[in-house]
Amino acid sequence: MNLKRRSLIKLACSVCLINVFKPFKVFAQSNSVEITLGSMVETLIPTANFKVIADDLIKAHTLDTNKGKLILWGCRWLNQNSQALFGQYFTSLTEAQKIHILKAAEQSKQTALANQFFTILRADVMTQHYASQLGSHSLAFQTTPQPTGYLNHSLPPIKREAS
Repeated sequence: MNLKRRSLIKLACSVCLINVFKPFKVFAQSNSVEITLGSMVETLIPTANFKVIADDLIKAHTLDTNKGKLILWGCRWLNQNSQALFGQYFTSLTEAQKIHILKAAEQSKQTALANQFFTILRADVMTQHYASQLGSHSLAFQTTPQPTGYLNHSLPPIKREAS
């Protein structure tokens, strides 16, 4: 077979990319992403309704979006590191082992994909949890955190009479 240098490089790149993304399709078909993500959410906020938050995140960010691909990659990364360090999937680990894996992601380089996964997902999980009724109750708020007199941002503040 007589290949030009350019054709050989294209062929090598396409084979590498196919092998990189092939496991994503297999992994995405199972519900292990939901289970792994739910386990991560439960580790971050033990009092959260982790199944609902994980389902909402997966529904909002499908594989068409960059965040969906990041979630998929991150769940795969959690399981691979769990297998390498402890010989079990992330969902089967103890709380201390899960925290160890998540700290490794958090403490990796800021430009590393593991750090991006942890940082972005932590922010999303916190937002979803504290925006829910369960999150508001866990903070022991009697009313919404919005101050009295500013109930609707689209309306001017309500003037209170001096007492």
